[in-house]
Amino acid sequence: MLDVARRKPGDITYDVADVTALPYEDASFDISSISFGIRNVHDPERALSELARVVRSGGRVMILEFGQPEGRIFGAVYAFYRRAILPRLGGAVTGRRQAYEYLESSAARFPSGDAFVRLMRESGSFASIEWKPLTFGIAYLYKGVKV
Repeated sequence: MLDVARRKPGDITYDVADVTALPYEDASFDISSISFGIRNVHDPERALSELARVVRSGGRVMILEFGQPEGRIFGAVYAFYRRAILPRLGGAVTGRRQAYEYLESSAARFPSGDAFVRLMRESGSFASIEWKPLTFGIAYLYKGVKV
């Protein structure tokens, strides 16, 4: 995905780095982000601190991650889909069923919505935090504005 992004026009830097120990100076960027990856980080609190550290004051930390829909009916339907259908379908298409089983379990146990916002607040790095469920809570977009 990074190769595709790097071919697009614009003055944007894309890099791969350990989000718990970013190799950049303090306040180096206007924005830092992670998409569909923070649930795989051993220490998400440390990752949040690092993402904030490298952003200038007033800059943004943007996080896109899977969540758990909260509506009773849709939540139950989606939980069934995520457990019973997604691994089979993904495995049939890609030949990598285990990857989709891991996706299901990691997304199901990672905090989303208010619970993830609490982690962001506890980092003490943000002047304000906004979040928005996407597709009924299947994913969430979080924005922290650095102090």
